[in-house]
Amino acid sequence: MIRTCATLLMPLVLLVSSSNAEARLNQRYPIPYIPPVARDALPGTYSNVSGGGTCEVHAHRRGYLFINENGSQALFAYYAPGKMRMIAGTWNPNIDVTVSQDRRGRTVIRFDEPFTPAGYWVSE
Repeated sequence: MIRTCATLLMPLVLLVSSSNAEARLNQRYPIPYIPPVARDALPGTYSNVSGGGTCEVHAHRRGYLFINENGSQALFAYYAPGKMRMIAGTWNPNIDVTVSQDRRGRTVIRFDEPFTPAGYWVSE
């Protein structure tokens, strides 16, 4: 009797569990949009304090386009308040960017890359 019930219920259990697993795999998790700080002070011209030279940041529909003193470009987007990651470009993809302000109210961009000293851009 128990064998018969188990034999009849087993396909039903497998059918239900596989449909739940498929539903979980097909569910899309959107990347949350985290808006930049209220006043968008990020776009502009910056001085590269670490390496010298003038750099630029431009607003882009997918984030912010960073152009360094050599002319190479990288596209960054916010993933947390004050934190950005590279989403496209020719720079090292492991760079983490922190956006803050100094005592004078200037925008400071800190570039953290593994195994290298941090780099800084300060708004002009």
